[in-house]
Amino acid sequence: MAGSSIYVRQDTDKTTVIAPRWHVGAPVADRTRVDFVYTADVWTSASIDIRTSASKAVTEQRDEINTTVTQEWEDFSLSATYRYSHEYDYLSHGATLSGSYAMAEKSSTLDFRVNATFDDVGRAGDRNFNRNVRNLGARIGLTQLIDANTFVQVAYELMSAHGFNSSPYRYVGIGSDNGLCSGMGTVFCIPEANPTERLRHALVGTLRRALGEQWAFGLSYRFYLDNWNVNSHTALAELSYSPSNTLLFALRYRFYLQAAAKHYKPTYSGSDTALRYYSNDKELSALMSHRLAVDIEKEVEIDDRGHKLNIVLSLAPSVFMFSNYLPLNQITAIEATLATVLKL
Repeated sequence: MAGSSIYVRQDTDKTTVIAPRWHVGAPVADRTRVDFVYTADVWTSASIDIRTSASKAVTEQRDEINTTVTQEWEDFSLSATYRYSHEYDYLSHGATLSGSYAMAEKSSTLDFRVNATFDDVGRAGDRNFNRNVRNLGARIGLTQLIDANTFVQVAYELMSAHGFNSSPYRYVGIGSDNGLCSGMGTVFCIPEANPTERLRHALVGTLRRALGEQWAFGLSYRFYLDNWNVNSHTALAELSYSPSNTLLFALRYRFYLQAAAKHYKPTYSGSDTALRYYSNDKELSALMSHRLAVDIEKEVEIDDRGHKLNIVLSLAPSVFMFSNYLPLNQITAIEATLATVLKL
């Protein structure tokens, strides 16, 4: 199997992301498979975060390689993945071990995942700046068939980040009217400082049901909580229609609601200089988002030997609304993905 895709995102915060992806996978032995994925992110931005540090528009590229080996047995499968990611000022590598076990005549499936990544954070133009982050994670889930057309899934995730959890480029304006270094009344600027420990929990529930041979729907809810007092609710609804075995239409809606981190403040005054942590990162503020996606998937038989080509097109507008981030209160974005998969 071989596949490729390209993802493009453009938003009103002056950020463009172009991400091509290539995937090759093949069996190498009985029930053993190897997959190789290469992804590049080309990121151009003059966003509010860039303007915070009084910088001009920047362009960066991230290259990522994932290699996965999967072994299957009668009721059990196990996968091991190594990930390497590199950009000009950031280096990351890590490993993931995941597996699934089918029980009760394959009506129930228990799955797990553990992962660890180790990141080196730099800063462009400063060779002496080097910080480290260690990320550990685990997930356990259970999928249960209710009947021939319905299944439910529950999962719990635990994630820990230890080390430099701040941005090397984000600065906070003390005395500024909008929290930025470029704001009116700025006395001086200090680097963002987030806690070095972040423990995250997430609980996920999913329901999917087929409505006859052509229609299906799915519902999902995720609750997230961490020790920075960020909590969020994510709801996802999906409706799909398949008029034939080779054509699929899907409509997806995602709602997201988040509370601000306990150390986040939209502005800082001179009396705040004794604080231990500083951040006016919009991603840590109170926010809400809506995302609507339309997917079309078509399978084409390309020869008489059964080789097939899958083509997927996805368009997704979204809007992010910030309730206590002074530089802006809304970002709109459009995402487009074109993917092809060759099945040999």
